[in-house]
Amino acid sequence: MPGTEPRTHRGESDQVTEQEPTLNLTTGTAAPAGTTTTVAWNGSASSRAALLWAIERERSAPGLLLLLTVLDEAYRGFGAAALNELAVAARQALQAEIDWIRATEPSLPVTSLLLEGNPDDMILAHCVPGSMLVLGRREGRSPLQRWSRAARLASRAPVPVSVVPTAEASTPGDIPGEVLQRSGVIVGVDGSPASRQACLTAAAEAHRRQETLDIVYAGPVADPVGTDDAALPRAIVNDCAQEALFAHPALTVRRRFVPGPAAPVLLRLAQDKALLVIGSRGRGAVAGFLLGSVSRALVANATGPLIVVTEMPSVPDPARDPAPDSD
Repeated sequence: MPGTEPRTHRGESDQVTEQEPTLNLTTGTAAPAGTTTTVAWNGSASSRAALLWAIERERSAPGLLLLLTVLDEAYRGFGAAALNELAVAARQALQAEIDWIRATEPSLPVTSLLLEGNPDDMILAHCVPGSMLVLGRREGRSPLQRWSRAARLASRAPVPVSVVPTAEASTPGDIPGEVLQRSGVIVGVDGSPASRQACLTAAAEAHRRQETLDIVYAGPVADPVGTDDAALPRAIVNDCAQEALFAHPALTVRRRFVPGPAAPVLLRLAQDKALLVIGSRGRGAVAGFLLGSVSRALVANATGPLIVVTEMPSVPDPARDPAPDSD
């Protein structure tokens, strides 16, 4: 990232050295694209909840699980000795967590990475193509407190971002039992490219879990051009269902049309689901542009895990967009 000087902490001397930030502290190799689930981990209860959800997800189709810790560059102001102490403590905590995962999930490939810099920038810089970023949502007294960091990262990330809430009533760091016992995946669609991409992500997650996918159009049902009131929502949902089934023919898909404000409808329907998936326009041309009002409400208030899929360049449709003829 321009203006950022990332540092990787490693080595027997426990000294801070400037090295390539993609160095993997456990194995000495860079995380491969397309196979990694990255958990932003700092030892907090919310990051522990994110880790537990990521482990549960990976059990069905194990890929590489990467625990990523970033020492905030603001700590540089305390001097090199203090920064090195923090690096040593962080590395020890990461290794303890890695050891625990390997003992409890021996078939799951897991590694860790410790960096120094701007936390948001460093996390985003290590979102490799085809991977997923998992964040814990810190619980606060207001939705704004619960929303800020998760929404910032979700709006900028080039990969799907899972936001996992930490219930106040649960054991610190544990995902509530009722969340883990839920089943089914639900995705909200509105006809936008972002929601189309979200539907494909939701379909992949439902296929991964071997669970039902609910595709929901929530909002006004009237067609703005004055045709049949139900025609537009039905066409949107049917198109998304067709794409989901094209990608995963054995998937069970349910189509739902629910009038009403999108955020409250999706929050209500997702209460008994294992996962809610939504699309976002993302940052667009303006750096720092955050999620829309519906996405913000869902990120702040969802009671279960949520995946935000940022709109990326076009998603090809093999059924409707055949490859061009070669010369």
